[in-house]
Amino acid sequence: MSEEEIEKQVLGITSTLQAYKKGRDFVDALRKLTQMSFLRSVDVEVSAALIEILFKTLSDDDQPVKTRFMAMVALQELLEVPIPSLETNLASMSKTKLSFALPLVLTSNTAFEVNLDLIINWLITGQVMLRHITFPALQLALKTAPPLLTPRHIVPIEVQMSSWLLNASKVSAQAMSTVSFIKLSNKPQIVTELDGSPIQDFYTILNITQLFTDDQIFNIQTFSVIYTWIFGIYSWHSKRGCDSSKGGKDENVFLKSVGGYCLRVLEQSRFVAVADVGVKEFVKAKEIIVVEAVRILDLLCYLESSMVPQVFSVLQKMNLFGIGQTNDRSSAFLYLAVLQFYLNHEEILSLDPDAIIRLFFESYVGQNYTDPIISFEILLFCRKNKQKLLSTSNLFQRYFPPIFKLFAWNPEYDKEMKNLLPAFVGPTTCIELFHSLLDLPLLTSALHRTSQELEYSRQLSSLGAMRSGSIPVIPNISGTDTKFRVLYNHLLRNESGMTVNWWESSTTRELLDAFCKESSINSRLVAVAESVPELLSTYFDVLISYADEVTVKQIVLDMFQRWDQLFPLKEFQLQVQEVLLQKMLSIFEKFPFFIIKLKDQVKSIMMDTSSQKQQLVLHICWLIGEYTSPSISPLTTPEIISDYEEVLELIAFEKMSMVSSSSDIPVETQLYHNMLMSVLVSSLSKLASRYTPLVSRVTFCLTKLERYTSYWDPSIISRAEEYLNILLFPSVASYILDSRHKTTLSSHHVDRDSSLPFLLFNATG
Repeated sequence: MSEEEIEKQVLGITSTLQAYKKGRDFVDALRKLTQMSFLRSVDVEVSAALIEILFKTLSDDDQPVKTRFMAMVALQELLEVPIPSLETNLASMSKTKLSFALPLVLTSNTAFEVNLDLIINWLITGQVMLRHITFPALQLALKTAPPLLTPRHIVPIEVQMSSWLLNASKVSAQAMSTVSFIKLSNKPQIVTELDGSPIQDFYTILNITQLFTDDQIFNIQTFSVIYTWIFGIYSWHSKRGCDSSKGGKDENVFLKSVGGYCLRVLEQSRFVAVADVGVKEFVKAKEIIVVEAVRILDLLCYLESSMVPQVFSVLQKMNLFGIGQTNDRSSAFLYLAVLQFYLNHEEILSLDPDAIIRLFFESYVGQNYTDPIISFEILLFCRKNKQKLLSTSNLFQRYFPPIFKLFAWNPEYDKEMKNLLPAFVGPTTCIELFHSLLDLPLLTSALHRTSQELEYSRQLSSLGAMRSGSIPVIPNISGTDTKFRVLYNHLLRNESGMTVNWWESSTTRELLDAFCKESSINSRLVAVAESVPELLSTYFDVLISYADEVTVKQIVLDMFQRWDQLFPLKEFQLQVQEVLLQKMLSIFEKFPFFIIKLKDQVKSIMMDTSSQKQQLVLHICWLIGEYTSPSISPLTTPEIISDYEEVLELIAFEKMSMVSSSSDIPVETQLYHNMLMSVLVSSLSKLASRYTPLVSRVTFCLTKLERYTSYWDPSIISRAEEYLNILLFPSVASYILDSRHKTTLSSHHVDRDSSLPFLLFNATG
């Protein structure tokens, strides 16, 4: 959308709103303005007049609530000028107007500062309705204006919140109360624990009551903002070197109140809920509440390290009674929160978190990959704690297979996986990780098939459907057969340690081929396959930078093996092979002597005439000419140079014979032959320049090539003539064709500025 179009639309909206005619046009214009305000790519310039209209709409009691809400949202997004009269009119506003105006006050530090004392006074001593209005505003203030809250403001708020936390009523409200989060009977009922027993100690968010009193509601609201309050206020004031507490003996009263409340919540979570339907609905939120309590306690322990042993003791009991008994979503979140606490305070506890890490990644991550929220939270946890985990444990090296499951089922988290991948690369995991990356599409297919099998099992157990005449739909899954069980055990493992290339064995290769044929190509698998090349590139960047020679050498051999051992998805294969070629060149640039140490494997690849390995052969031919040189590696002997020359010469003669004997060669094939012959001419000439007894053989080969002028691209014939002339001067050739003097690493480099060919033609003409 152009600036002119935006300006035109804003003018039209302003014109409609200025008329202030209540109706559909007014609401549509306001809705459009609100939508535009959310588009960060659209720069909406608003006038003071438009702000005045929006504020007028917000303050108009006759406007519907939805209309006033849209005006409030638009103001929050667009506000760049002072709010008209808001600084002085806040006290005189009706409660209805105030509920809309307060969020706007918080968008302006000036307006908030002017009314700060009034807002705090309402929160502490005001009427119940005013407290309900100002409490949410307080939470927003923590994110927008923490510098404005001084100890003079903080202390009375904390005193009030402590009172709400510890002194809430232990009895339910009378029937006239209209606030109720649980649908129970209308009969008065005492506050109870989750198991139905009478309330113990003090009221918390985990107590059951029929109708909530106002102070019980504030108790719950206070708990909901504690983390934001402590994190916002204490972190800000600690950075500024300020003391936000009273000082003296009472300096930790608020934090102790919060700690006591959260510890009681943890103790309450061990109660088993009664069978009442209404209570069961409430208890669904129990684990989420416990997660929040653990997060708050973790934050408190940062501020008060003396609390760590007490909190740890309670968490140990939770580990025995709660965690590990279920595999539902909330338990996974709770486990993450507890694990985060252990990691944050392991130095004080002198604790090795390996046991709980192992249980979590084996029991939870390996089973809950189908939940996208859990998957994201686990990846986020790993990213957040990456440095600490790398320094204190071998989690990433040991448990990257179950982490791969998260990505294989949720490919939308490719950025998170790319960020984590370098942490997986280690001396013991390099090889296994390489194969696992290439087999990610296989893993996705295996996860998909096993999920279908689980669904199939659930349908079989649903025998009631058959009695009513409907037969469950049974998917056609041959995976239910045990023939793929060994493959599943490998792909779905929860620990690293499998370095075997399953594609190499004839037995497992047949199994893999059969599995691939029966695998359906779905959007999830395609998305994972599209992400593999980038992940593979990241893997090689780390490997080349940090791995030792022995490890990289083995990876090169695996690269040769896995070139055509990939999931049968054409685009995936091409993209992966392109990455392998790029990284192979980088590896040989850093370890050029590999061309000598891997001579047998290299020669084996070159003799492979299959079309699948054409690009690999092309690049290896270039590597031979580039790095088979005594000046690069003292391991280079005349015998090695001669062996490589024989192989290159054989390939050159085969291509000459093939081209001359065939009258109908596809364009793509002819293009490849030209590229390969160009590289062969260069590599043969380089080898001859480094071992002069080969000059006659190479000269014969290049001379024969000149006889097939009509079959090859003119540039190849020209290049052959240039090299023939260069080889007439052995000392010059050894200098010119020595890789030590190269400035560009490219298999198709052409020096267009050199006048050497011209001089040589003149010298021999």
